[in-house]
Amino acid sequence: MRSQDRALSLALIQVLLLAGGIYVGVAESAFPGASPFGRAAIVVVCVAASFLAAEVSRLRLHFGALLKALEAGAVTTTPRDDRAAVDVLVSALDSGNADVRAKAHKNLVKITGEDFPPDSARWKAWWASKREAFARTSSNGR
Repeated sequence: MRSQDRALSLALIQVLLLAGGIYVGVAESAFPGASPFGRAAIVVVCVAASFLAAEVSRLRLHFGALLKALEAGAVTTTPRDDRAAVDVLVSALDSGNADVRAKAHKNLVKITGEDFPPDSARWKAWWASKREAFARTSSNGR
């Protein structure tokens, strides 16, 4: 099914859901004997489903455009900011969570090429002296 056909189908579903919700909300004959609360609940469900159909259509449109851009090579990669990453990882060595500390240490070793123990003070001292001149090279993790 083409994207235009899908968009048209979803728009039709949206209109039908809204029309059904209005009909249930206005016409007593829609659900004879139903309580006002029950009818209101049906209206809310119809309106919510209509909004969801619209959102699905919108997301399909955006993802389609993204895929076309990726296929065309129009999307360029953003250069990595390894200094900012090391800043965060060094700070994460002070975490109260052992898993966070272990993952931070593993990634610090990978990015910097240094193999210090997971000691926050040691990494902070090293980083303070190396931060401004730091540049990731193929020998330190790429």
